[in-house]
Amino acid sequence: MEKLESQFLQDKQERNTAMIDVLQHLTAIKNETTFGFEDMRGEFRSLFEAYDEKVSVYKTQVDNITTHLATSEEEINNRIIKTMEELERVQSEQEERLDTCRSEVNSLRTHITNLETPIIRLVNMSQQWPVPPSTCAATQVLTAASGSIAVVEAGKYDNNIDCEWIINLPAGNKILLKWIYIDMEIKDNCPYDYVTVKNLNTNQLEYGNTMCGPLLPNNLLIESNRIRIAFHSDGSNTGRGFELHYLGTE
Repeated sequence: MEKLESQFLQDKQERNTAMIDVLQHLTAIKNETTFGFEDMRGEFRSLFEAYDEKVSVYKTQVDNITTHLATSEEEINNRIIKTMEELERVQSEQEERLDTCRSEVNSLRTHITNLETPIIRLVNMSQQWPVPPSTCAATQVLTAASGSIAVVEAGKYDNNIDCEWIINLPAGNKILLKWIYIDMEIKDNCPYDYVTVKNLNTNQLEYGNTMCGPLLPNNLLIESNRIRIAFHSDGSNTGRGFELHYLGTE
């Protein structure tokens, strides 16, 4: 009996010891599991924080790109608008210039048409010119609707002579000049021998200046009914002078 009780107590103690070991083992497992979960939680937390940080960075970059794209689109639109406005301005200027050119061409056509008839008349008259030219003799006033002017009829003019012809036609007339020849001493600015044509209504020299040498002046329709043609020679070097025909036209 005592032996059984002793055996029972020994078994009980062993069982208690074994249960204590089991509880300690379970406690250790629990602690290890708890520590493992805490470590995993920390890692997950770190991962989520890093993820949130990257998401925030990406979001900022996306916002910047969106803003840049919006700004670029606005700049492009503004440039397109400015380009279109510039094209419209250039087109308008070109149209204005084209209108001006058309107007000038029409005006020139009208002028040529107006000039054509008196030129033809003058050419026809010059081919059959019956009246001898009015030659150099001080001051002469010509009132005929047409005529011829020359320094001399033949040969060369004298040194040191001055003469002038004043063509005086009724108001409203214009005077057309047709040069036949010019032959006098040549020098820059014509300081020696020369001829001038002056508009007596504007007091301005036609052709811009004095004329000399052998170069034939252009035929000219003068918008005036009164002009003065003057000739001068110095003390040396002479020539044939000049000859021209004039015609008055309304």
